[in-house]
Amino acid sequence: LSNDTVSHQISELSSDVKDQVLNYIKTSQFYAIQLDKTSNIAGAAQLLVYVRFVHEESLLEEFLFCQPLPIHTTKEQMFAMLGNFIHEGSLNWDRCIGICSDGARSMMGKHSGFVTEVKIFLSDAKSYLVNHLHDCPWLALLAYLVDVFDHLNSLNASMQVKDTNIPLLTDKVTAFIQKWDIWASRLANGNYEMFPTFSDFLQNCSGTVEYNDLKAAIVEHVTGLKKQFSEYFQEDCSSLAWVRDLFITSVGSTNLSGEVEEQLIQLNCDSRLKQRFGTCSLSNFWLSIAQEFPELYTAAMQVEDDLRLCPSNFEPRIDLLSSTKQAQISH
Repeated sequence: LSNDTVSHQISELSSDVKDQVLNYIKTSQFYAIQLDKTSNIAGAAQLLVYVRFVHEESLLEEFLFCQPLPIHTTKEQMFAMLGNFIHEGSLNWDRCIGICSDGARSMMGKHSGFVTEVKIFLSDAKSYLVNHLHDCPWLALLAYLVDVFDHLNSLNASMQVKDTNIPLLTDKVTAFIQKWDIWASRLANGNYEMFPTFSDFLQNCSGTVEYNDLKAAIVEHVTGLKKQFSEYFQEDCSSLAWVRDLFITSVGSTNLSGEVEEQLIQLNCDSRLKQRFGTCSLSNFWLSIAQEFPELYTAAMQVEDDLRLCPSNFEPRIDLLSSTKQAQISH
């Protein structure tokens, strides 16, 4: 087959998968969108968009579209691209319960991220990148930052999983914030085992640089990071506890409306559902009771504005595509 033929067939397969995804989104009561600005191997900026929706009592996460971005793209232009796709796909904006991004705040220009934090830390340590590449104290601080970013990457990776939800992600962030307090206390007592790269560097440069010379700056930085995280993640998700622990949470502490609260009481007393709750994922449980407890289900699903990236779960409908083709008999 020629390159043009193969390219055309790939395009048809892709269009079929896209049509399936759009059709399932249209039948879903809710959907949520994740978008992110990235670059291809040529360095060209692209807007990647994924979608999460309900299909047959399961939450599916699918690739929605990818479009090139012009240089110096604004957030308004990105939103316009998303709006055009929603309109062209005949999707209902009213059913979209959330739009988020991996690093959305930095992508939208609200925060500058940790680049500024690194610059501030190096400035506080009286460091100059060009002049101190062979400066052991400066390299020790750099090794410490390597460990800091490794911890941040581990947190990020733990949150990039399928079938997650806001309460679970909140738990991960809360635990991470609390670790900074423990680490600051350990560092103040001369224990830096939680930063292995930094620890190895000090051992290899024994006599050249001592931990006590850097302790004050590192403890101050760890304390500052903890404060920054606490300010960055200020959302209080305690009101969502009933979504995850509905058989434990006191009904009176949910702040739900009267009818929804009554459905929660009825669900709490259902031993059959209590058994099911312990044998399936949180999302699948709520989807399974959608018809029996519609108002309660709607209240729970309104908090599902978090997304994960994943490959498509749909396969092209080869039989359908083949039925539209005419066989070419060889001469």
